[in-house]
Amino acid sequence: MKILTYIVIILVVLVAITAFLSWNRNPISTAGWQTAAQNGMSFEYPPNLGTTYVHLVNWPPTLQVANTAFSCSSGQEMIYGHTYCVTKSSEGAAGSTYTTYNFAFPFNNQTASLNFVAQFPQCPNYGDTTNPNRIACSQEESSFSVDPVIDRIARSIK
Repeated sequence: MKILTYIVIILVVLVAITAFLSWNRNPISTAGWQTAAQNGMSFEYPPNLGTTYVHLVNWPPTLQVANTAFSCSSGQEMIYGHTYCVTKSSEGAAGSTYTTYNFAFPFNNQTASLNFVAQFPQCPNYGDTTNPNRIACSQEESSFSVDPVIDRIARSIK
C-alpha cells in the first residue's frame, strides 16, 4: 500500500510540474528575428507579425527603463507567467484605427516598458459582409494578440 501511495504522489508531482512548465512556456519561435539596440540595451524582435491587415506603425517597439519599482494600478496581465501592466489607447483616422500599446514590466528591480502603435483598418471598407477580404480582415482583427510576441521580446532584453 505504501508503494502505491508513493507512486500516486510522484505522478501528481510530475503532472503539476508539466502543467506549470506548459503554462510558463512561450511558444513563439525567434527564427528570423532581428536585434535592436536602444538606450544602451538590446532586444530581439520579429520584423513583422505575419499579419495581412493589421500593420505595425512604430516598430520595433521603443524600449524605456525607469529607475522605479514596478507597480500597476490597472491593466495588470499575466503572460506566460510574467507580469505586465498593459495600457492601450485608440484613435481613428481616415479609414483606420491606430492603437498605441504600452507593456510595462519589472526588469532588474526597475520598470521597463515596450511601446508601439498598430494600425487596424476599418474592415467594412472592404465591401459587403460576404467580401472575402472583409471576412479575413475581421477574423484577423478579432484574433489579433501581441501578448506572446511582447513577452518574448521582453525576455530577450540584455
